Amino acid sequence: MKNGDLTIPLKELATIRTGQTFKTAPQPTEHGDLSVLLPRDLSDGKIVIPPIMINSGEVPALNNHLLKKDDVLIVNKGSRFGSFLYSNSPAFAIATSSFFVITPGPDLQASYLYWYLNQPPARHYLTQHAAASTTIPSFTKPVLANLPIPIVPVEEQEHLASVFREFQQERDLLSMLMKNREQLCDSYIWERIKKPA
Repeated sequence: MKNGDLTIPLKELATIRTGQTFKTAPQPTEHGDLSVLLPRDLSDGKIVIPPIMINSGEVPALNNHLLKKDDVLIVNKGSRFGSFLYSNSPAFAIATSSFFVITPGPDLQASYLYWYLNQPPARHYLTQHAAASTTIPSFTKPVLANLPIPIVPVEEQEHLASVFREFQQERDLLSMLMKNREQLCDSYIWERIKKPA
């Protein structure tokens, strides 16, 4: 049997919980001390909009909802089911109920899980099992709990995760270089356009 031939349901490798439920949409507070992550804050696994800040006293049983390093978040409704690997930044944060929060156990490396959630087999599974009765696709906690995870030894998971991180760093660097190149190109063209005849 080859690596990855064996799959195990996610529920046997991790604990899964729903993010914090708010009766009304959380509102930012001027002197808030707690970051609240919303799906709109994230894109391609990164925080692109600073999370709103609220007073931690507004959240009952706060310690049950605080995010921990290596928690993996996945948006449970919408068209993309985006995911995010929490690396302790922002340092004091919770996620709303638009996310499921996955805490990997000792046999599942967080970066490996984050990578897998963005792969076609996982995407296909979640899409196939999404509720079709609403206009916005969504999936339930039991669906996520039964997501089959291809298993390789933890040491191999760590190696594969490091390869993925290196790729991400290279991709980000190339993206930055392309943006700089585009700005230089635009500046040159505008200089030529505005050059006296």
